[in-house]
Amino acid sequence: NTCGNQLLGLIGDVLDMAKIESGRLTLSEKPVLCGNMMREIMASVTKEAEEKGIELRAEGNACHSTILCDKVKVQKILLNVIGNAIKYTPEGGKVEITVKEEEIEREKSRFTFTVSDNGIGISEEFLPYIFNSFSRERSATMSGVTGTGLGMSITKRLVDIMGGTITVESQQGKGTVVTVVLEFKKGFEEEKQEEKKENYLRREFTYASYHQSFTLPENINLEAISAEMLNGVLNITLPKKEEKTQIPATRQIEIK
Repeated sequence: NTCGNQLLGLIGDVLDMAKIESGRLTLSEKPVLCGNMMREIMASVTKEAEEKGIELRAEGNACHSTILCDKVKVQKILLNVIGNAIKYTPEGGKVEITVKEEEIEREKSRFTFTVSDNGIGISEEFLPYIFNSFSRERSATMSGVTGTGLGMSITKRLVDIMGGTITVESQQGKGTVVTVVLEFKKGFEEEKQEEKKENYLRREFTYASYHQSFTLPENINLEAISAEMLNGVLNITLPKKEEKTQIPATRQIEIK
């Protein structure tokens, strides 16, 4: 299974690179709720982190914002970066993801995605080549970590196509910080965005593999939150209508 997955990953990366190199790769922008997109990403990487005993945390201020973007390609960028952080972080390590939204125009926002880890790090000599195709540092191959050497190259090309930037800071033996900056148009007008706020969790969110907490706004209608949103992702089951469960005055739901 492992060899098969590696082969499929290599084929997928080669096909993606071929599309990019030929100029056939296009963006399909649709309205996307940033918070939902991030929760899907976290759900995809949590199992691998848990298997290695890695503390995985994500937080940010863009949980509500609806943006126009190519969701599949944005997720590929972030999954590549987060996947590398988990892959090159030893057991018991830590990976943190932060999302920061900054409004730059009425109809546009700048998003800064930062992924930091305390893994094996990258040498100063190799950093200039990190976005080259099929390039892997010797310490990475010696550590027994598999890879195609195309992930960061594809990530850089996708970021460039979206008009963004990606930077990497690292120290060998101490860890790596990757920062991706992308600008997106808002998915709907500000007035409509304000109307939809009451249907979603407050902008601040925290997600962790072993300790998860979400703070609800004072005026939120619990019945407006779908059971699917809470059950499974947060392991919360809403009380049935006939149960007279009292919600604490602090409106804090915490899961350990």
